[in-house]
Amino acid sequence: MQTIKSKQDFAMVFKNGKRLFHPAVRIVFIPSTQTTRVAYCAPKKIGCAPLRNRCKRLLRAAVRDIPYVPQNFDVIMFATHKTKAYSSCELSKIVNKLLHSITTT
Repeated sequence: MQTIKSKQDFAMVFKNGKRLFHPAVRIVFIPSTQTTRVAYCAPKKIGCAPLRNRCKRLLRAAVRDIPYVPQNFDVIMFATHKTKAYSSCELSKIVNKLLHSITTT
């Protein structure tokens, strides 16, 4: 799985993407012709830099732990202020459920 890095790709996902919400995670995604690419974001509203980094690490670990990742999508995952309250296992289940719903929307 690759990461989304360019400003143009971020802008395209935000402009044309569909959104999924959970109190712990927000997801914006669009279909892609390439392999699945993921970006992890944590806004400053969450807190100081170490806390934002921890939230991004939790999201990365959650995606790494799930058995199924939909193919050919660009996905941006946002941590929320409630992300830090969830354990890695709980977050993995939440992300798995949201990523499964990507293919049905």
